[in-house]
Amino acid sequence: MFATTDAAASLVDHCRVVTRRVKIDGLREKLAECFGDDGLHNFVIQLRILLHHIQFVEASWKIHYVFSEGAKTSTFEISKDPLLQAIAWSFKGGERRELEDFVTRQEGEIDLKLLLLDYGARVKRFYEWFDAQITSVDLTDYDRVMFEKKKAGARNSWKIILMFALNMKVPVNPHNHLHKHLPAEDIAEINKLPRNSREQADFIISLIDRDNAINDQLRDMAYQLFERAEAALQDSPSPLPSCPLPASGAA
Repeated sequence: MFATTDAAASLVDHCRVVTRRVKIDGLREKLAECFGDDGLHNFVIQLRILLHHIQFVEASWKIHYVFSEGAKTSTFEISKDPLLQAIAWSFKGGERRELEDFVTRQEGEIDLKLLLLDYGARVKRFYEWFDAQITSVDLTDYDRVMFEKKKAGARNSWKIILMFALNMKVPVNPHNHLHKHLPAEDIAEINKLPRNSREQADFIISLIDRDNAINDQLRDMAYQLFERAEAALQDSPSPLPSCPLPASGAA
């Protein structure tokens, strides 16, 4: 219930953010068409407020068996009386009357599964229309900014990892960790290149850095990491301590 009602509220907030920046003709009419005026939308949003901030309305978990079909279904049910009491304590005026009207119109216990399936279908219908109204041009710059933000985060993480590795007294051998992030066929291709060479380092970076986040500064640091590992191998054949590399495509 927490996750579902939070998601409903988040969709409302995201829709408002977009419509403040992009004019969408027919928005009000489409909202009325998809969500209607039966009070379900307001009930879902206010249920979130009740559950999170004001009252805890107990919903009992129930399993229904249909023995003739060999099937079972599960749901949450809320009793109307305690819900109406919580609404009376928590809301005033027209908002209280709208919620009370919606609850009293429901027959018997309130089956949240059925209500949320109905609400989900309305949300899907609206956003199928809503998404079609937003052209790719409107979101191009947003996508660019978000991609650059993702790359900046990846660069910071790579920098921390490389600085940590380069400052260890005993050189780190990056080859000790390749099997955690790359399939065997990629490692076989890596091993065909001169060990710990810049060519090999560049190839490994191309396989792991799927966000294209590595810049010249970080590439130079990676070269130093492989050069230190090579120098240590030449000085001593003993096993080298290792330092974890970030997961494939991640910061």
